[in-house]
Amino acid sequence: MISPILQAKIYSTLGNPSSLVPLAIKDITNSVGMTTSSFITGKEEGVDRFIDEFGTEALWLFGIPAYKGLFNITAIMTQGLDYNFDARNFRNPEITKLVQEYAPSDLQEKVKKVIANESKYKKLATSKFAMSVGLALATYIGLTKAKQSFTDKNIRKNILEEYQEEQKQKMSALQTKEEGTAKSPVFTGWGKVIQDFACDPVRNMWILDGGITSERLIDARGTQERIGYAFKEFSALFFMYYAGQKLQTYLENKAKKLNNRTIKFDARVIENPALRDAFEKGKIKTDLEAFSKVVDKGLELLDEKDIPKERVAAEEVEIYKFLHHNKDNVIVKTAMESDLIKEHKTFKKNPSLKDVFTFSLKEKTGNIDTRAYIDIADIKQHYKNLQTLLKEYETREASETSEQFFNTLKKLKRGAIRNNIGISMLAMGVIIPAIMVTKRLLAPGDKEFCRVTEIREKMIKEGSITA
Repeated sequence: MISPILQAKIYSTLGNPSSLVPLAIKDITNSVGMTTSSFITGKEEGVDRFIDEFGTEALWLFGIPAYKGLFNITAIMTQGLDYNFDARNFRNPEITKLVQEYAPSDLQEKVKKVIANESKYKKLATSKFAMSVGLALATYIGLTKAKQSFTDKNIRKNILEEYQEEQKQKMSALQTKEEGTAKSPVFTGWGKVIQDFACDPVRNMWILDGGITSERLIDARGTQERIGYAFKEFSALFFMYYAGQKLQTYLENKAKKLNNRTIKFDARVIENPALRDAFEKGKIKTDLEAFSKVVDKGLELLDEKDIPKERVAAEEVEIYKFLHHNKDNVIVKTAMESDLIKEHKTFKKNPSLKDVFTFSLKEKTGNIDTRAYIDIADIKQHYKNLQTLLKEYETREASETSEQFFNTLKKLKRGAIRNNIGISMLAMGVIIPAIMVTKRLLAPGDKEFCRVTEIREKMIKEGSITA
């Protein structure tokens, strides 16, 4: 039985558009589907596809974090600076001051040093991003070259072995005929050994994915492979970076329209009994009213194009102060649950064996980690969503209990997340690979991998085999 806390964590991760986990799940599904379809048409193509898909997958999951970690150790820590500080905290000078003022005591000196070296830290942060993406892309290019070389050698070896086997069978048939037996000659045929082949990749964060897609189209081994790459890459990018979030928004809007329920919250917020308790005791109403006083007299500044930047900046400062001075406010608490506000954690002094095995070596302090960036626009949207949910709660049917209201909320949120992931997995893992392999099998002259044709023709010219 999965604990409620773990369930909330799972649904929160799967429903978080900023998390790499749902992207990885969709991409792995796509890689499995593409690799399977390639093995259906031929062993060599399947092996080539497997190396291409899962090699790139590993690079995407671990390449950039590894290079960033290396940069943190060699470039930032050697300067005595804390690499956990988010450079976006420098956007508003007034908030930058508050970041230091409100920093937890054990982080005061670290934050102070970073702020004192603002210019240097900004350059380091920019360099870290450029270096990690650049090296990851360079690693991918090296992997591609090695994979193509490996595949070409295997294709050449198999063509030669197939040719030698065919010649052997011809000689055997000739010998049998001369001996007067009635057996017919047996031919294996080219298609049995070298079969369908199409290479397609994965994605690696938006910019890295764009670089990989470009490199693959440029380095494609023929028109057949280039067309395959284009279809696979752009459909994968579409479902991972665009359609997934659009589908989630559609499902959430549908829940609002059909059930009059706002589920635009992190799953951990909806799953937490504390939210229901705040509604039942009326605390939510009091806390929303307290927050509304700092939102510039209720003006929806984010939707007003003519509001001076100075007023927006001033409002951001007031909201930032409010978050630090009202940690017991429902808006602040639920924002921390959603990771819109990052909570400061420290290592446990005496961790148990269970803590080690469950990677629970840190404990919450209740303080806000000011090194992390707080997007005030997200906080305001979160506030609006809570306002909407309160209206729905107050205008629900008289026969609907508070428990029923929040149980429906959980059910709708879980369903929206499952449907989103499921539809994307079906499209990327089944439909797209099926379309590609069907096209290859049905199109005249497109079944055999173009690289096999090219290498065979080259071997004939070299005299390694005869036509």
